Amino acid sequence: MKTSFAVLLVAGIIIMLLANKKPPENPAVIVQSDSLFVVIYTTGQKWDASKSPYDQAYFNDHSAFMSKLRKDAVTLLGARYSDKGMLVIKAADLQSAQELITGDKAVSNGTFNAEVHPANFFYTGCVR
Repeated sequence: MKTSFAVLLVAGIIIMLLANKKPPENPAVIVQSDSLFVVIYTTGQKWDASKSPYDQAYFNDHSAFMSKLRKDAVTLLGARYSDKGMLVIKAADLQSAQELITGDKAVSNGTFNAEVHPANFFYTGCVR
């Protein structure tokens, strides 16, 4: 839980830097966006622990899907931590974000599980 919070906090900082926005004068000011979502990936029921990630079913499709999200500027941030993956994406609403992610064949076929959560970054901090 602490790791997930730290990753989300770092994601918020990076998103603000990427957007060239100044942090608020008062860091306690809540920064909300109705169009940002965090996607947490874990291995699914069809993940084969005896194979490398690149040899998993639908992994090439997953890589192509991730590439398309980057090219379409849907993904703002992507990371791997522990045995999980994380994306921060833009979408019109939660349902749209969920539908987008289920378009990943590795998710729809059980190689990965993906949870989509609304993201409301409350502290933008600063990075030097």
